[in-house]
Amino acid sequence: MRDVMWTDKTGRKHISTIRDNDDDSIAKRGIPKDPPNIDSILDACKVPLHNALVEHGLLSYNDVMAAQNALTNLVNGLIKREILLAYKLREGGMDE
Repeated sequence: MRDVMWTDKTGRKHISTIRDNDDDSIAKRGIPKDPPNIDSILDACKVPLHNALVEHGLLSYNDVMAAQNALTNLVNGLIKREILLAYKLREGGMDE
């Protein structure tokens, strides 16, 4: 068995496992090894991100420009938390 990277019609890359003697062209029919669905991760961040922007007073372009590190940390923290949660949920583990 071997892994093959391929790109779907929407431009998203995937990795699928296929048999050693299979042609790469059948990768989309192989066993998928994708990360969790990114759409659900981004959807889960919408309300918490909005609320955090309000709570941190990042309400205008000038606010954001004056607090770029705060914005970066806020966004990275929220997205990282949701990504980790999505992997844990998919793999059946919820212990810290």
